[in-house]
Amino acid sequence: DMWQHIGGAGASFAVAPDTVYALTPKRDAVYRYDGTGTSWTMIGGAAGQIYAGEWGRGLVATKLDSGSLRSYLGTPGSWKITGTAGASFAVATDSVYRLYPNSYAVYRYTGTGITWTKIGDAAHSIVAGDI
Repeated sequence: DMWQHIGGAGASFAVAPDTVYALTPKRDAVYRYDGTGTSWTMIGGAAGQIYAGEWGRGLVATKLDSGSLRSYLGTPGSWKITGTAGASFAVATDSVYRLYPNSYAVYRYTGTGITWTKIGDAAHSIVAGDI
């Protein structure tokens, strides 16, 4: 039942297999925990929301203005556009999943450009885990 202080407040946090990511309280930057003490490295700019898991580099973030999805490429400041806006996203071991903005369908990222494949109909929410 021991807790370790690793940092301050954030708008949201996302846990990946090897680290923790944080979105600053004002949503103006994304940080990756360095693994010791309270040391964090800024890896990206403004974001609306962050989601982590095992796929790719483990982190995706929505753009603050448009809601489009970006994938972290493993180097601070290095991101690629992965898709358009969604109601929510979930990162699994094999891919990223998107609940369409009006929740009428679930899509799976193909791994190429901004191409997604419909895999299900309307849903209230989505989550992902090991598959």
